[in-house]
Amino acid sequence: MNSSQQQHELTTIYNEYSTYFTNCSLNLDARYLDLTTKEGDKIKVTVNNQGWSIKNSNNIIYETFESLMQAISPSFRNQFGNELANRLNQLLQQQE
Repeated sequence: MNSSQQQHELTTIYNEYSTYFTNCSLNLDARYLDLTTKEGDKIKVTVNNQGWSIKNSNNIIYETFESLMQAISPSFRNQFGNELANRLNQLLQQQE
């Protein structure tokens, strides 16, 4: 994954999920998201060819940003689940 692709992935996630966090800033030069979860955990999230991970950590690499955040933040997991359920309900209502 080249620098441009990393920046695109990070920008997309920032635009979609920044409201899920107490603090969320995008550092395109260093290619990471600086997040503070609603639980108060401060982390830096990055992406590469293998997937999503916490910057400067030997932790597990996740296939998606959502799976990484669901593993470490109960509030993200709850909000993500609620948003998904709401979107599905809207689709069902449109089909009726």
